[in-house]
Amino acid sequence: MKNSLALLAAVFLVAATSPIGSSLGAFRHQPAAIRVGEVAHYVKSNLDGSKPCRVSIFVAAPDELEVAKIERGLGDAAWVRAHFDWKLFTADRIKAAVVLLDGTVEERAELTLETAVRTVRFRFGDTAGSAAWKWEPFHIYNFDFTSLNFAWRHLADPTKPFTIGVMDPTFANDADPFVYRGEARIEYVRDEQIGGKTCRLYRISGPGIGGKTGSIWQDPKSGWLQRVEIPFPDNPAWNTFRLELQRVEKMTADEWKRFMRSALVEANPKE
Repeated sequence: MKNSLALLAAVFLVAATSPIGSSLGAFRHQPAAIRVGEVAHYVKSNLDGSKPCRVSIFVAAPDELEVAKIERGLGDAAWVRAHFDWKLFTADRIKAAVVLLDGTVEERAELTLETAVRTVRFRFGDTAGSAAWKWEPFHIYNFDFTSLNFAWRHLADPTKPFTIGVMDPTFANDADPFVYRGEARIEYVRDEQIGGKTCRLYRISGPGIGGKTGSIWQDPKSGWLQRVEIPFPDNPAWNTFRLELQRVEKMTADEWKRFMRSALVEANPKE
């Protein structure tokens, strides 16, 4: 028993001390760039605009986001709550649930970072386990890169290239349910006009997004990503990934709750 405990301790020590890649030096926490009560409304779709889904991000606190994903006719809304670690510039706790039309909430998944051993502890329904990250900061692609979106405004120099790690659920019953995909490199290309806004265009590429190359536009004035186009799906229900900012507004916590309810009802009209 003592030998087993010693071996387990050695494994955790190696995991905690093994060198990993890092771009944390590219970020600097800027509290003034966070506006509590702000809501960014997006449309997620395939690159051709098919299979649209409403994604709304609510800044609930300086280190907390809530996300509502509503697809017309689906009958429920995905509700994700994320807490941020501004030393790692990523979400360190994520809870995902679905909200039904009658208001019932069903918790579906939870992820928690164990920073001492650089692993993500996860639970998807009855399945639980852990996976190690190999680059920091890392972000979850299936979360529509929402944590990357919120961290972007904290770049110390937005024109310098940086790298992120990418982790994801696999949606496969015969494989590890949550894995480290690899890295993705992000490079500033130029400024471009989008809908009357002067946005920064970036190229994103690497194994973290399936070896593909995509584009990301960020609005430095609002701090939010304006558009994301990547020819690699972040969910098996889509064949590619596009995210387009529609508008930004302010809400109280109560207004946010009422919005989620009304948006779900609106997306599921009675026949």
